[in-house]
Amino acid sequence: MGGKRATGAVALFGSYPQRTTMRILHNYVTRQLLTTFLFSLLVFTFVLFLGNMLKIVEFIIRGVSLLVILQFMVNIIPAIMTHSIAMSLLTSILIIFGRLSVDNELTAMRSSGIRMTKIIFPIIAIAILLSIVCIYLNNFAQAYCHYNLRKLKYKVGISEPANLIKSGTFVDEFAPFLIYIGEKKGNHFKDVVIHEIKPNNTISFIKANRGELLGSAESKDLTLKLYNGSLEEPDTSGSGQSIRGNFEAYFVTLIDKGGQSSLRKATKDKTTRELIGERMLFEQKLPHASPDEQAFIVKRISFLNTRIQERLSFALACIAFALIGIPLGIKSHRKEKSIGIAISLGLVLVHYGMVLVGNALEDLPQYYPWLIIQLPNIVLSMVGIAMLYKVSRT
Repeated sequence: MGGKRATGAVALFGSYPQRTTMRILHNYVTRQLLTTFLFSLLVFTFVLFLGNMLKIVEFIIRGVSLLVILQFMVNIIPAIMTHSIAMSLLTSILIIFGRLSVDNELTAMRSSGIRMTKIIFPIIAIAILLSIVCIYLNNFAQAYCHYNLRKLKYKVGISEPANLIKSGTFVDEFAPFLIYIGEKKGNHFKDVVIHEIKPNNTISFIKANRGELLGSAESKDLTLKLYNGSLEEPDTSGSGQSIRGNFEAYFVTLIDKGGQSSLRKATKDKTTRELIGERMLFEQKLPHASPDEQAFIVKRISFLNTRIQERLSFALACIAFALIGIPLGIKSHRKEKSIGIAISLGLVLVHYGMVLVGNALEDLPQYYPWLIIQLPNIVLSMVGIAMLYKVSRT
């Protein structure tokens, strides 16, 4: 075997029956992977956590209590874990299979009649399990914790509501209003579109040529004054039609004196089930909407689909990274941690880069942004399966 003696679990193959040998092999590979994975998880989680240190420092400068700072630190963990789990799994797979390859242990296993599918079985099983964990984190825990973070920021006065209104994107921090601004200059806006989702799940549609923001966070009062627009209210008789009218000036209260509006759930605060419910509501509204409103609704549906697929994409990245990481680890013939980390970061950048492209096109359904976000998982999985097949044949 190239002058090197097989090590680890392979040395025991001749002493046990096939079933016992497979159990030893799976335990050996699993133990090696989990040990490296946990170490990598600590490193990546800590590195990503450092990116939030500026916010913590800002809390300290403002004299925020230690309890609030600890609450902030706890609530950012799920968002960090969403990324660090997949990165850690990929890094550990590259390191482990690189070492198994360079030490000729893989060659010894296959020489003993063990197929590659049996060798990688525990790795794929762990990847699927971690994907399930990430699905829970992305769909439930992260949404819950993000909502808590917004409440904490508002509590300590670190979030200026007026800064949340940006042009070219959906603004839903002021529920039940969904706002889209075409152009923004200071507190003045052009091409303002607003949907108000009422408690009975009916939707009012407001469109204005321009608007301006009145009030401030200090006064706990924020109002959007609209000029030269139209308003569509649902007909309360149940006909499914809308009552339309025009206005020269119209006031929309985003935050009342109690400041309660900013504490309601935004998109990132909602679970996937809640996002799907909102999407269904707009889909039901679409056939009865006016042309202007239909254009807005189509953008919103595309936005929601992209956000849902983004959460799923980060979760399924564990499986895609496992499929591509195993053959890359074998072919690298390296066992140094630095090589594994470098390859891991490269693949992660490719994956997250495609997600960013999809997010940039989130309100342009003609470009299928939801598919762009899933594309890296599809491509990495297909390439990984092809490489695994090639490796198993050699």
